[in-house]
Amino acid sequence: MSVKWPESAGKTIPITVPAVAVPFHLMGLSFNVMSLGGIAIAAGGLVDEAIVVVEHKKLEEWQAEGGQSDLDSVILNAVQEVGHRHSSRA
Repeated sequence: MSVKWPESAGKTIPITVPAVAVPFHLMGLSFNVMSLGGIAIAAGGLVDEAIVVVEHKKLEEWQAEGGQSDLDSVILNAVQEVGHRHSSRA
Protein backbone atom coordinates (compact mmCIF):
# COMPACT_ATOMS: atom_id res chain seq x y z
CA MET A 1 0.00 0.00 0.00
CA SER A 2 1.34 3.42 -0.93
CA VAL A 3 1.73 5.83 1.98
CA LYS A 4 2.56 8.85 -0.17
CA TRP A 5 -0.96 10.12 -0.88
CA PRO A 6 -2.57 9.57 2.55
CA GLU A 7 0.52 11.12 4.11
CA SER A 8 -0.06 14.29 2.11
CA ALA A 9 -3.59 14.50 3.50
CA GLY A 10 -2.28 13.90 7.02
CA LYS A 11 0.24 16.73 6.76
CA THR A 12 -2.38 19.45 6.28
CA ILE A 13 -3.10 20.05 9.97
CA PRO A 14 0.53 20.21 11.18
CA ILE A 15 1.24 22.72 8.41
CA THR A 16 -1.95 24.76 8.89
CA VAL A 17 -1.65 25.51 12.61
CA PRO A 18 1.86 27.07 12.47
CA ALA A 19 0.88 28.89 9.27
CA VAL A 20 -1.88 30.57 11.28
CA ALA A 21 0.12 31.03 14.49
CA VAL A 22 2.86 33.12 12.84
CA PRO A 23 0.54 35.83 11.44
CA PHE A 24 -1.38 35.86 14.74
CA HIS A 25 1.87 36.50 16.60
CA LEU A 26 3.03 39.16 14.13
CA MET A 27 -0.30 41.01 14.45
CA GLY A 28 -0.28 40.75 18.24
CA LEU A 29 -3.39 38.57 18.35
CA SER A 30 -3.97 35.76 20.81
CA PHE A 31 -5.75 32.45 20.47
CA ASN A 32 -9.18 32.32 22.07
CA VAL A 33 -12.16 30.01 21.75
CA MET A 34 -13.50 31.78 18.66
CA SER A 35 -10.18 31.87 16.81
CA LEU A 36 -9.42 28.23 17.68
CA GLY A 37 -12.88 27.25 16.46
CA GLY A 38 -12.28 29.05 13.18
CA ILE A 39 -8.90 27.39 12.77
CA ALA A 40 -10.48 23.97 13.45
CA ILE A 41 -13.15 24.59 10.81
CA ALA A 42 -10.58 25.77 8.28
CA ALA A 43 -8.27 22.83 9.00
CA GLY A 44 -11.21 20.44 8.58
CA GLY A 45 -11.91 21.94 5.18
CA LEU A 46 -8.28 21.53 4.20
CA VAL A 47 -8.27 17.89 5.27
CA ASP A 48 -11.48 17.32 3.31
CA GLU A 49 -9.90 18.83 0.20
CA ALA A 50 -6.76 16.75 0.69
CA ILE A 51 -8.86 13.58 0.85
CA VAL A 52 -10.63 14.58 -2.37
CA VAL A 53 -7.23 15.05 -4.03
CA VAL A 54 -6.10 11.60 -2.86
CA GLU A 55 -9.31 10.03 -4.15
CA HIS A 56 -8.97 11.82 -7.50
CA LYS A 57 -5.36 10.67 -7.84
CA LYS A 58 -6.42 7.08 -7.23
CA LEU A 59 -9.10 7.43 -9.91
CA GLU A 60 -6.52 8.82 -12.36
CA GLU A 61 -4.24 5.86 -11.63
CA TRP A 62 -7.13 3.49 -12.29
CA GLN A 63 -7.92 5.24 -15.59
CA ALA A 64 -4.23 5.16 -16.57
CA GLU A 65 -4.32 1.38 -16.16
CA GLY A 66 -7.08 1.37 -18.74
CA GLY A 67 -9.72 0.60 -16.16
CA GLN A 68 -8.39 -2.95 -15.91
CA SER A 69 -9.27 -3.36 -12.24
CA ASP A 70 -12.68 -3.02 -10.63
CA LEU A 71 -13.51 0.65 -9.90
CA ASP A 72 -15.15 -0.28 -6.59
CA SER A 73 -11.94 -1.93 -5.38
CA VAL A 74 -9.91 1.13 -6.41
CA ILE A 75 -12.22 3.43 -4.42
CA LEU A 76 -12.21 1.06 -1.45
CA ASN A 77 -8.40 0.96 -1.52
CA ALA A 78 -8.23 4.78 -1.57
CA VAL A 79 -10.61 5.05 1.39
CA GLN A 80 -8.67 2.42 3.33
CA GLU A 81 -5.39 4.25 2.75
CA VAL A 82 -6.79 7.53 4.05
CA GLY A 83 -8.61 5.82 6.91
CA HIS A 84 -5.50 3.87 7.88
CA ARG A 85 -3.51 7.07 8.09
CA HIS A 86 -6.03 8.76 10.37
CA SER A 87 -6.70 5.74 12.57
CA SER A 88 -2.98 5.10 13.13
CA ARG A 89 -2.58 8.53 14.77
CA ALA A 90 -4.72 7.58 17.77
